[in-house]
Amino acid sequence: MWVFGYGSLLWNPGFEPIEQMRADLPGYRRSFCMLSIHHRGTPEDPGLVLALDAGRDERMFAPGWPYGWMSVRPSMCCKSCARGS
Repeated sequence: MWVFGYGSLLWNPGFEPIEQMRADLPGYRRSFCMLSIHHRGTPEDPGLVLALDAGRDERMFAPGWPYGWMSVRPSMCCKSCARGS
């Protein structure tokens, strides 16, 4: 299994990768398409955050890292979910 880097993972993955390669994710693009009350808004007025958005003719490239027992800290397993973004 590989971790696909987008959003904050691009500049702060939260772990020291043992390997990295370019990952291709056809049919998706990065887009400010998800509402969040964490870091970008309030419950009354949620803000937009980056997420993967499906699109037939889209193609996204980003770093990919192998998910391995020794390469990723358990706290990283759901970094975006833990932060609520």
